[in-house]
Amino acid sequence: MSEKPFARGVEKKVFTDPQHPDRVVKVYNHESESLPEVKARFYFGKILNALFPSNFPDIYQSSQAGDHEVSDTTPRTALLVVEKIDRDEHHIRLNDLLHERTVRGLTDSEKDELNSLEKNLRDLGYGQSVTDNLHALGIGLDKQVRNFTRDESGDDIYLDTINPWTIAKPRLADGTSDPWSKKELCFNFNLEAVTTAIAALPDDETRRQTINHLERLKGLAAEEIENKYSSAWRS
Repeated sequence: MSEKPFARGVEKKVFTDPQHPDRVVKVYNHESESLPEVKARFYFGKILNALFPSNFPDIYQSSQAGDHEVSDTTPRTALLVVEKIDRDEHHIRLNDLLHERTVRGLTDSEKDELNSLEKNLRDLGYGQSVTDNLHALGIGLDKQVRNFTRDESGDDIYLDTINPWTIAKPRLADGTSDPWSKKELCFNFNLEAVTTAIAALPDDETRRQTINHLERLKGLAAEEIENKYSSAWRS
């Protein structure tokens, strides 16, 4: 793996994989997510790629970060190996500006360029079709235009992965957390709607594999609940 990441965020760094030029490796920080949580992202990513192959990159592997050599000192526990997507020029420039803002701050002209670029991409509807498709399945995602690129066919591609569940205390009627309840695991998607969408996949083998991925995801959720949280959970 390359020594320096070409992209980074709070929870992970992204490296190119010299042995597989068509793939990238997303390495998660130790404080960010556990291996089971990253495995859950893997299975959910496989499901989304099967349902929306034009909008979500394929995902190949989840593993311990120690299985890959990385020349970097940031503590990390888990990684994902994902299909490499060619980013359009707008996405590249936008993320260059965002990185420079973090490293050194931006000049006034760069700030204006960043604001203008983000507005133009929103006006062009970057990511809107993906957001609409996922909304029908009860799936939420980070809608910021920085997470999308557009290919030559005009399809928007979501470059991040989606956490399939949230662990939190139940909400009271006023929207606040119930301080007396145990934490619960809730899927960040409508289980019935996703199950129905998978059943409608036209290819028998893809449908069989995707049903298996959903079952594995549900199994991981059950393990999380059994090991850490209350025995009752809801979708």
